[in-house]
Amino acid sequence: MNFSSDKIEKVLDLIYDAAAENDLWPHALTAIADLTHSEGGILFGQSVTAKRVYFDFNGRLNEECNRAYQERHMQNPWSQHMEAQPTGRLVLSDEAISLAKLQQLAFYDEVLRPQNVAHNGMMALAAREDFRAAFNMCRSARRGTFDPDELRLLEWLSPHLCRSVTLGFRIDGYLAMQQAAFRLSGTAHAEPVAAAHGDPTGRAAGAVGRSDLAGGAPVVGILR
Repeated sequence: MNFSSDKIEKVLDLIYDAAAENDLWPHALTAIADLTHSEGGILFGQSVTAKRVYFDFNGRLNEECNRAYQERHMQNPWSQHMEAQPTGRLVLSDEAISLAKLQQLAFYDEVLRPQNVAHNGMMALAAREDFRAAFNMCRSARRGTFDPDELRLLEWLSPHLCRSVTLGFRIDGYLAMQQAAFRLSGTAHAEPVAAAHGDPTGRAAGAVGRSDLAGGAPVVGILR
């Protein structure tokens, strides 16, 4: 791969640091977008069947278009195609629908065209029942689809992205247990409970997990 080792190392650091610090996901996605000459990237925790987004991390894409997607266009040819894909497999949007057909849809007019997106590299990073952690790296029509080096980079990053997302879910589940312990023990014992679990700041008391994929259905709620 013709990429600077320093840049790849920086991206890896961001990906794994984001497991413990959600605010770093937009930076990680933006760094991947820069390496692959993409418009931007976004990571959704969603159920297309339920038409519900549990969390999203946006790396340089348009927030108004993101809202249009969540409100009106979760059911679209890209998301429908990804429902049957295995975790960690990179899928190019042209496998789901040609650009010519895509451009005929309201999904394209309201979500993609306003932010100059025509192609997408998609991966399910985690899945349970109808829940997916959905990675998207979006390209313009001018750039076209990814070149071979960019494809290899995304495929190489796939297991790291999957591990980080899964680790993040486990951390959130752990923090949710801390929160339960905090509530049960009462205010007088809040600081000792937090400190005993390695969180002397007590920030876990306000934590709500993104999902407990390791042991059950998605938890409604998002950011720490």
